[in-house]
Amino acid sequence: MTNEVSADRFTIYPNPASGYLTLSSGQNSSTDYRIYDMTGREIKTGKIVQSTKTLIDINTLSEGVYIIKAGRYQQKFIRQR
Repeated sequence: MTNEVSADRFTIYPNPASGYLTLSSGQNSSTDYRIYDMTGREIKTGKIVQSTKTLIDINTLSEGVYIIKAGRYQQKFIRQR
């Protein structure tokens, strides 16, 4: 299993993650991100600042699989202890 997951517009790592998830974007614009549980309930939101790494605190999330969406892109990640 890899520690990095890439999409066309953003990268998240590590995956699985335990306390913090790093989201980086190579885009020249800022965008919002949203984290959903597997039932589709929105859990957390925030902003990705252009061309930087955003550290997302996932300590409050229960163990499981989540979906993070940024713009029109989405990826799954695993929260573990």
